[in-house]
Parts: sequence; structure tokens; C-alpha cells
Amino acid sequence: MTALAPSITSLPRSPLPSNSHPTDTLYEQADTEDLLNTLLETIAPLDGADPTILRRGEHNVFLGSTLFKLPGGYVALDASKPWLFFWTMHSLDILGIALDQEMKRR
Repeated sequence: MTALAPSITSLPRSPLPSNSHPTDTLYEQADTEDLLNTLLETIAPLDGADPTILRRGEHNVFLGSTLFKLPGGYVALDASKPWLFFWTMHSLDILGIALDQEMKRR
């Protein structure tokens, strides 16, 4: 049995790097992080599950379904297919999901 990684919400918060020159972008990022932390602390768990736990199986199914054919809603992003493919592959890599030879060939 492998130990689960700690939830990102339980990790100590570190200050955003500003090089002593904070920017509007850094302030917006901090506000967004605060909003998400508040949301994660207040929402009820879905189906009794911790909302901060990554559901690998569901992510795997979604990523696999979009690997070679994007849903219709992505038509406007046709020019971004290389980036979408990259981020899909990157996500699979992060999840530790290897492609079989047939998928690699495709």
C-alpha cells in the first residue's frame, strides 16, 4: 500500500516571489489562491470524498477521451491543438500513466 501525498491545502503557504517588486499579477494570484483555499475549506465533500484528493481514474478517462479527438466545444481552439496535446500528455505523465505502443504509434 502506498501512502497518499498530502493535500496541497495542508502544505505550508509560502510567500509569492516578488524580487522586492510586487506586481498587480502577484496580487491577483494571491487573491485567487486565497479564494480557492476558502472555497476548498467550505465546500461539502462530493459523495463523501475529500474534494482536494485527485481522482486519478476520472482524470485518466477524460484525458484518454480527448487525446486524439477533442469534444465539439473545442472547435474554436483548433489552432491550439498542439498545445492541448502537449498539456494532455503532460497531465498523463504527472499521473504516472504510460502509453502503450499502439497509442505511441498513433
